Amino acid sequence: MKAMIRVQAAGLNAASVGMRRNFAGRAGGGMAVAVVFALALGACAEGPGAGTDPDIRAARAEFAAAPFPTLNSVPAKAPPVTPLAERAEIRQGLASDQARAGQAIAEAAAAAAAAANRPEAPRPGLSVGRIGFAPGSAAIDDAAAAELRAAWRIAAARDEGLALVAGTDQGTALATARLEAASRRLAEMGAPATRIARIQAPAGSMAPDFEIFIAPTGGIR
Repeated sequence: MKAMIRVQAAGLNAASVGMRRNFAGRAGGGMAVAVVFALALGACAEGPGAGTDPDIRAARAEFAAAPFPTLNSVPAKAPPVTPLAERAEIRQGLASDQARAGQAIAEAAAAAAAAANRPEAPRPGLSVGRIGFAPGSAAIDDAAAAELRAAWRIAAARDEGLALVAGTDQGTALATARLEAASRRLAEMGAPATRIARIQAPAGSMAPDFEIFIAPTGGIR
């Protein structure tokens, strides 16, 4: 019995010694890892960084050497301002400019709309002349007679006829009188009535009041 107790005690002692050695070995390994980690951190801390970069050091030095504003550089008084009356006049001028610009835009839009809705004037052939009658008049002056004579010469040379187109903005009666006056003058120049067409254009369709066209004879009979 005593012998068995001694064997068990010896086994326990051996196990205790083994545990102590195992713990010591683990502790030694942990210490080794800690030492390696500390060395690595030290190497990182000693490596090149922002403080050792030449460009960064130069930029910091230049910034540190730059002058900073002081109270001595602040003006003693505020700069002069525009008087209230002058500012009011400037604002009024700007408002007037804006109003004129708005009116010009509105007028341009109205003119564009009128042009888009403007009726189309007859164009029976090749335009060769225009007659500028005096307002409300159907008289053929020397300039109008010259326009008619030149147009008839061209038409006769081409064996074609003339188409006279009169605007009706001042009324159809005045347009009819102008067409008859021009036809009579052409007859005096030798133009047959069968080769003269008289056309009234819709109101608002013609810029000139009276225009002369050369047209094929068959197209104006």
